Amino acid sequence: AEDGIRDDLVTGVQTCALPISIMQQWRKTKYYFKLGLAFVPNIIFYWILTSSDRWILARLMGLEEVGIYSLADSFCQLFHLLVLYPLSASYIPDMLEKFSKLKESPTKLQVLERQNLKLMWLFMLLVSAVIVIGFIVSKKIFFWIIPTKYHEARNFILILLMGQVFYMGTYFSTIKFIFQKKPQIILYTTIAAALFNFFLNLILIPHFGLYGCTWTTLDRKSTRLNSS
Repeated sequence: AEDGIRDDLVTGVQTCALPISIMQQWRKTKYYFKLGLAFVPNIIFYWILTSSDRWILARLMGLEEVGIYSLADSFCQLFHLLVLYPLSASYIPDMLEKFSKLKESPTKLQVLERQNLKLMWLFMLLVSAVIVIGFIVSKKIFFWIIPTKYHEARNFILILLMGQVFYMGTYFSTIKFIFQKKPQIILYTTIAAALFNFFLNLILIPHFGLYGCTWTTLDRKSTRLNSS
């Protein structure tokens, strides 16, 4: 009998606590939803940012130019796999943890942010040097592997890869916004870069063709770094 009474009491307490638990979970859900809401349009505009150049090329020039540009851009995808992905999986979480430990000390946070930016410029310089050297020494290998009709793509690879270097810089410069839970700032810079990229492509591609497209890519990635 005592066991039955005890079980009834436990059940009653759990039943009473259930609405409280649901409310707590709902508050957490609302908080994380609100925090992550800005990332949804950010992803959409980033997709526009990275894809609109191909749409405009196909519309204003032709699919052959899209193929040449896509081949050149494939080296950027390789850069993403070899550099950006490891950077986002290792350095950024480590820096966020360091920022979190120093959140009660604004002075130390500023020192850490300056160190982060110094490392950004150093890493950008080092990666740029590796890219330029690799581009020069790989010329014969490129022409040997790639079909003749796509050899023109080499003219644009270095420009696009340097754009990736500037984009890599945003991985460093936006850490403070992620730590401060200000994804809106990242969203605004992405929207501005997407619109800038779209209209500049419309202006330059008719006059400069693939060079207009690649220089636009470099320009909007450097602009995005400066704005962040």
